[in-house]
Amino acid sequence: MDGHRRSLRAAHLASVVVDLNSPAGLRVPTQAAAFTLALALPLATAIFFCSGCGGSDSGTNPPPPVDEGVTLADTTIDASADTVTFTIPGELTLVIPAGAAPAGTKLKIVRPDEEYIPADSLRTPVEVYDVTLGSLAAFDPPLEVTIHYDTTEAASEIPNAVGAAWYNEDAGAWSIYPGAVVDTLARTVRFTTNHLTKLSRWRLSKFTDWRSTLHFDIYWVESGIHAPVSDAVYNHKPAWHVGTDPDYIQDLAYYLEQAYDSCQAKGLTVHSGRISVYVQHMQDNGETSFFGYLTICNHVQGVTVPRPTHEELQATAAHEFMHYVQDYYYVQLFSDYTTKWWLEATATLADRIVNPTKSWFESYDYSNLQVDNYMHKAWDDCASDPAWYVAGGFLTYLSAHRIGTHASPAEIIKQGGANGPSYIRTALDGYLKTSLSSPGIGPEFHDYIVWAYQGSGPIRLQNPAPSATAMPADLPIRLANGETETAKTSFPRLSARVAKVVLNDNEDWPLAHRLAIRAKTVPASMKAYAYAVEPGGVVRYLAALAGGDSLVTQLRLRPGPAGETRVDVLLINQSKDDAATPEIEFDLNRLVSVALGVNEKIDGRCLDLHGNQVRATLNGVLFGGEGAAVTGHVQTAEDWSFEYPTRTLEVKVNGAAFGGAIRNPRVVFTEPTETIVDSLATAGWMWEWLEYTTGQMSLRDHETEEWSHPTFSGNEATASGLYSVWGFEVRASARSRYTWLNGGETESAERTYNFRVYTNY
Repeated sequence: MDGHRRSLRAAHLASVVVDLNSPAGLRVPTQAAAFTLALALPLATAIFFCSGCGGSDSGTNPPPPVDEGVTLADTTIDASADTVTFTIPGELTLVIPAGAAPAGTKLKIVRPDEEYIPADSLRTPVEVYDVTLGSLAAFDPPLEVTIHYDTTEAASEIPNAVGAAWYNEDAGAWSIYPGAVVDTLARTVRFTTNHLTKLSRWRLSKFTDWRSTLHFDIYWVESGIHAPVSDAVYNHKPAWHVGTDPDYIQDLAYYLEQAYDSCQAKGLTVHSGRISVYVQHMQDNGETSFFGYLTICNHVQGVTVPRPTHEELQATAAHEFMHYVQDYYYVQLFSDYTTKWWLEATATLADRIVNPTKSWFESYDYSNLQVDNYMHKAWDDCASDPAWYVAGGFLTYLSAHRIGTHASPAEIIKQGGANGPSYIRTALDGYLKTSLSSPGIGPEFHDYIVWAYQGSGPIRLQNPAPSATAMPADLPIRLANGETETAKTSFPRLSARVAKVVLNDNEDWPLAHRLAIRAKTVPASMKAYAYAVEPGGVVRYLAALAGGDSLVTQLRLRPGPAGETRVDVLLINQSKDDAATPEIEFDLNRLVSVALGVNEKIDGRCLDLHGNQVRATLNGVLFGGEGAAVTGHVQTAEDWSFEYPTRTLEVKVNGAAFGGAIRNPRVVFTEPTETIVDSLATAGWMWEWLEYTTGQMSLRDHETEEWSHPTFSGNEATASGLYSVWGFEVRASARSRYTWLNGGETESAERTYNFRVYTNY
């Protein structure tokens, strides 16, 4: 054992007694400094606050049945005028002050059988007494109890190895008497109590070693499951470590003193008494009792993200000590989670107070990727673990990420208390307005949600695609071809949800739908924003939506340049107190497919009457909005001369088709038959059709929007793929020969003709 661990200062806990007869049953401090206690506490209880997910390690046990044990005393007393002292030699002395019990009051003392004595994780109850004074439940002035003990049970050098406790029926756990006085010479434990229940002397059950610092007594066991993590595994040994105490314990001692000094430096009131800290194996990283002691896990772990153990230990020490500090500002019922959420939310700011320059903070680990598990409920409606830790994300935003002056974590911790969440909201709202010139808690909450949704900082939403197992804050909107759906639900105060719009998985159309978003109702306290969600989850702002606004965009099943695969509408109720109900309509247009079968002549002029046989056929599948169709055609001639005339066939489509696409287009040009081409003439002109030569297509890929111009030979042009109706064009060239027959003398020349097929609106 290191010598410096023996240099204990006065080893006592912050002296606090339970006064059940004071107004509202408040715990009354015995120190000179008055406590600001805001919440009523009808019965003092051992309340634990944890660092890390999970429940308290304190355990609960049913109380032993009445008279299940040995009756040590069963008599009547009269303390109406004089103080009565009742003694069971060598075991217990009870001092009943004058006026505490009328004549004829029955005093009964029972020692419960061992099987009915509830267990405790830190201490072993010894000499348990069930004391009753008739039907009396509260005493003012309090009773004085002295329990004797065997000196062999206090031979350890460990401070505070002996004490007194009472069994809390409501909590189902033992609660210590912090002001108990241990007289090692008289071998007694003396304390006062203003109520009667099962009383016990206790001794530390497993701790073998201790270390003393300026403000803390740290207890641990040297071997076994409860021993601190080994130095080799812990792997952190600063140069200032000395002696043989485990590195884990030496760091913990330093981190606790660091937390103590930091809280004092920020103006937080810290109790003046010494603080006991117990290191043992536990599910959580730590827990703190309002009765003056801390419990730290013997091998802390990262909450959601693996962290170096020494860094997690520093955060845990700050978190648990912050709960100890909070004891000055708040008091609550054992089961009053309406305030416990606030204590845990603010405790996540502790490591920022202690070390504001560190690379990560506890609140990030608790809140990142967790906000959309809880933001559909009111921010302060979080009566469960881990929701109360996640609520600290908003406080972290205020303390480190809001635009403008940042909030002070210490000042935030001083807010709240009184009579529940509404007061906490009001107090925080007032602080933001007064100290930060903020518009208030509502607009700040709005900014926090937008910040987290857009992924602008270390606290982000998961924001996955809607699925059968959607996030609680999701409003999944799955639309099939031509469907309309409305999102309408009540939003509690300070809450948010995301309407996530995607196509039904069965709607595999090759082009994007038109999506119309109509904000039918957006209450004044609410904000609505539309975003496109890119592959990979990156969001792109589209527009803000007030009541009556509309937005038209495109929606498709798979990624492509035209249209979005998902559109979100982020809805935020920034009212501090009231619920609100928005109504947003999502309308998806209907797409159709039409088989193309155009077969028309191009123009008859190029070959006189024989040219009527020069035709063009357009085939493929047309995709477009509802009603998409070919509405007609127009024949034109660009050049009326016979040198290089161009003949066109303009295929007319309606607007629903013009924005659509053609899949696998095919254009075939036909030529005049030999029977009608005057190639057998013996006098005058002899016209001969020779052949189609080459051609070229102009195609705009409907997916990539890239242009291509493939060439072809002969009279047929085909393409495999999906191409925009707009810009579709096919050109072909053909040769013919003209011969003038004049009395045996001939004169001939070739002519080239151009043919064009295209679409137009």
